This record gives sequence, structure tokens and C-alpha cells, in this order.
Amino acid sequence: MPWRESSPMSERLEFVKACLDRTEHIIRICDRFGISEKTGQKWLRRFREGGPQALADRSHAPLNHAGRITPEVAERIIALRRRYPLYGPEKLRDWLVLHEPRSSDERWPAVSSIGELLRRSGLIARSRRRHLSIEQAALDSTRTRALEPNMVWTADFKGEFRLRQNLGA
Repeated sequence: MPWRESSPMSERLEFVKACLDRTEHIIRICDRFGISEKTGQKWLRRFREGGPQALADRSHAPLNHAGRITPEVAERIIALRRRYPLYGPEKLRDWLVLHEPRSSDERWPAVSSIGELLRRSGLIARSRRRHLSIEQAALDSTRTRALEPNMVWTADFKGEFRLRQNLGA
């Protein structure tokens, strides 16, 4: 006998079929499927409202984000950046807090959010980091380059210190 493949969707459909058969109590069917009665009722309600496709997994992402920048605020920040093109996100936020204070409910976005908004709007270009290879870093350094093990030895010198007086003399 071949193995029977199972997925959450197929298990939910089997559960609904067993419940619609009406030969067994829902509590026993839930026990057989290893779910709580509350979860079983949820799947039955979803099936009745939307059919088999309603049994699919749903996104858990929030519908609205508390920290999302509103279009009005975004326009204000972009306009201010165009007015002061040399101001970065931190200075722009400080200017807004100082000149256009808001209530405690409506605060100006964080510096990182302002920076991301300006990047998405094309008003800030990411700076390219210069990565040096090991050989370039060694040549740029004032240290002696070790070409083989134990070729370069170092000592940690802390400066001058007082020695103990000769006690025998």
C-alpha cells in the first residue's frame, strides 16, 4: 500500500468531510484530528463562509502598520529635503521637531525611517564602501608583513616602570 501524502489543506478538508457526515460528535472528530474544538469550529465556519478555498492558510501580517509614514508626512519630509539638500535624516528630523512640533500621538518618524524614505525617493545615494584585500591592507599598514610563521614577533610595551630596590646592599 503506498504512503498517503498529507498536507494541512488536505487534513482540513478531511476534517470538514467528517463533520459534514454527521455520524460522530465534533468533539470526537477534533480529538481524532488532534485539534481543539475551538479550532474545529473555526475551520467549519470558514468552510461554510467560503468553501474549500477558505481553508487555505491566511497571512498573519497586520493590515495596518502603526509606524507607517503617512503620505502627507512623507511629502513634508521630501519637500524639506529639497529645500535643504545638505541636511541628512537626523538634521531633518531635528528641524521638524523644532519648527513643527506635533502632539504626543502624532510624532515625527524616526531618523532611520526618514533615511529610508529619502533613499527610496532617490534623494540619498548609498555610499560605496571600499573593501581592501588582505594584500592591500598589509601594504597600506605600517606593520611588518609576516610571510611565514614566527617571522614577526611583537611585545606589548606599557612604558617605563619603577624597579624594586636591591634589598641586600
